Amino acid sequence: MILGSSYVFLLFLPSWVERRQSLLTSDELAHVPFLVLGNKIDVPRAVSEEQLRYALGMQNTYGKDSSGGEKQPGVRPIELYMCSVIKRMGYADGFKWLAQFL
Repeated sequence: MILGSSYVFLLFLPSWVERRQSLLTSDELAHVPFLVLGNKIDVPRAVSEEQLRYALGMQNTYGKDSSGGEKQPGVRPIELYMCSVIKRMGYADGFKWLAQFL
């Protein structure tokens, strides 16, 4: 049994690709928000958010503009935020987005 009020992935591409399908199709996690952090945007050859969304199959997400934690029936809150842990940027916005669902 998997329990949690939210999940945060600091992206390491192989781990997300391997686990994505089982996590996103789990009935136990059907209403659990997911925050995916695309790290390393400080690296010159980093992929764009659009490229990463495509690679992860995350073209349709909950929406960064959604506010108030309003739950939409049948829609899992899931969003991608680009960040740099080293430069301390981007991840705070992701956690603010996630907090509205907790």
